[in-house]
Amino acid sequence: MSSSTNSLQILNNNKKKRTYRKCSVPFEIMRQHMAASMAKVINNMVNKDFQKQCLEMLSAQHLDEVEPRILFVLEEIDKDLEKEKIEKAKGKKTRQLKRRQASENVKENI
Repeated sequence: MSSSTNSLQILNNNKKKRTYRKCSVPFEIMRQHMAASMAKVINNMVNKDFQKQCLEMLSAQHLDEVEPRILFVLEEIDKDLEKEKIEKAKGKKTRQLKRRQASENVKENI
C-alpha cells in the first residue's frame, strides 16, 4: 500500500476534517498556504502606493502583520460560508416539512 493511499485513508477515517473541494488537502493547510502566498505578493509589490493600500485594507501597520491578518480574514470567510450553509440546510428542511404537511392536508381532504 502506498503512502498516499495511507494518508487518504487517515483523512477519510476522520470525518470531522473538512477538505478543500473534495481533495485531500485540509482547509487549514489551504488557508495557510493562501495567506502566505498573498503576503508574498504584497511584500514583493513594486508599486508602494498599492502596497500601502493593501496594508490599509488589512488594517495592518507593518508587512509583518500581513500574513496573520490575511489568515484571520480567510477564517472569517469560511465561518460565514459555514453559517450560510447551515441556514440554507435549515431552510431546505423547513420547505420539505411544509411540503409534507401540505400533501398530508390534501390526503386528509380527499
